[in-house]
Amino acid sequence: MNCLFCEISQSRQDAKIIYEDEHCLAIQPGHTLVIPKEHVTDIHQLETST
Repeated sequence: MNCLFCEISQSRQDAKIIYEDEHCLAIQPGHTLVIPKEHVTDIHQLETST
């Protein structure tokens, strides 16, 4: 799998991380982008916590 966001979340690609928790991280490549740590191809594939 060649996913830039997975590379960033696994610290294999540099990024300016401004927030991180066990589920997601926020990076700032000029604007803020929040990405899940779990690889999904669609946001609806993410499990929701209750």
